[in-house]
Amino acid sequence: MFGTVVGGGDAEKHLGDDGWVFVDCRYVLADAGAGRRAYSEAHLPGSRYADLERDLSGPVTPGRTGRHPLPALDDFAGTATSLGIGPDTQVVAYDAGSGAMAAARLWWLLQWAGHDAVAVLDGGLAKWIADGRPVTSDPTAEPHG
Repeated sequence: MFGTVVGGGDAEKHLGDDGWVFVDCRYVLADAGAGRRAYSEAHLPGSRYADLERDLSGPVTPGRTGRHPLPALDDFAGTATSLGIGPDTQVVAYDAGSGAMAAARLWWLLQWAGHDAVAVLDGGLAKWIADGRPVTSDPTAEPHG
């Protein structure tokens, strides 16, 4: 089980493994649609996309919350299931670079929800591509979760 960071070599061995879910968490604060557009252009084969605002945050209450409040646990559990994450799933979260943005948030949220088998991809998509690892623009099939 990987619980903090996973290297590209270890992660690549599990592309297509039913027990592993790869989640693209790219997001740009100044352009909310940029992450999904980037995902449609290139992502790890079989990965799913989690949007910071829609999937990894709760509703904003003006004057009471920040721009990306913590989601309700039940709502987040539904999101995790929709991404194909089950109790025994190893999750790999990645974003554009080091994981310091939304990939780290997904890692934290899953830990908060009690799911320990989650790791951030070391170096994110940038290192994955620099290392010559595969990417695709093919749509990912809906998860069975």
